[in-house]
Amino acid sequence: MIADFIRSGDLDSALRVFESMKVRTTVTWNSILAGYSKKPGKVVEAREMFDKIPERTLFHTTHCWLVICTTLTLSPPGLSLIKFPIRTLLHGIR
Repeated sequence: MIADFIRSGDLDSALRVFESMKVRTTVTWNSILAGYSKKPGKVVEAREMFDKIPERTLFHTTHCWLVICTTLTLSPPGLSLIKFPIRTLLHGIR
């Protein structure tokens, strides 16, 4: 259902479904992060969502975060938002 909302460009509805879920998998985290990649200007919100990812799914969703960073046009202040997730992936720093 989340993916359907994302495909149609309805990030708000996708977020409502996501927030109502009791159990979130790597697939649901990646789906919601992918939704942010389709919305220019949402990199800060995407980063906030990335920071909520549980440790056990972090590695799998880091790839999705890198896609967001390369998909969205980032201004110099926005580039600082990607440093922490990349350090996390490379060095295990949380």
